[in-house]
Amino acid sequence: MEVVRANLPLHVYRYIDITVERIRHLEELRICSLGVIVRLVQVEDTNTPEIIRFLLETQTFPICLRCIDVGSELAKKGAAFVVTQILMSKDGQQYIGMFPNRFYGVAVVLRKTVDRFGRNQPNSELLKQILNCYMQLVEVSRLFSSEIKSLEVLLIECS
Repeated sequence: MEVVRANLPLHVYRYIDITVERIRHLEELRICSLGVIVRLVQVEDTNTPEIIRFLLETQTFPICLRCIDVGSELAKKGAAFVVTQILMSKDGQQYIGMFPNRFYGVAVVLRKTVDRFGRNQPNSELLKQILNCYMQLVEVSRLFSSEIKSLEVLLIECS
């Protein structure tokens, strides 16, 4: 918990949020940095809600979504695990459910990832993590259906 209170995870975000693809040493740096965040969400103790709030306040969620979108298979797997853990928390569900554009942003990234599976044989562990994300997204849609429906109506009216 002291790691979070000292804001140390903030120092690895710049490496996780690398947008250059296919440069091996940068991808390895991304994976190692993601490992720090994965380890934080793996620890289940009384400080877990505080850790999740810290990760949400420091924009870990969108950074992990970008990793799912552009990272290597291993980076995608780690980022999907972090996203799932955040979505399993009450704070994470509120973070996604209160703003429908966040909900749809997650859905779009997951869909793009699944679409890529159609071209290649997916890694079973990555597929499992993506399915876990989807299951949590379904739970959020149940909890915040009115907010999500209002965006659907707005999108239909605008088209």
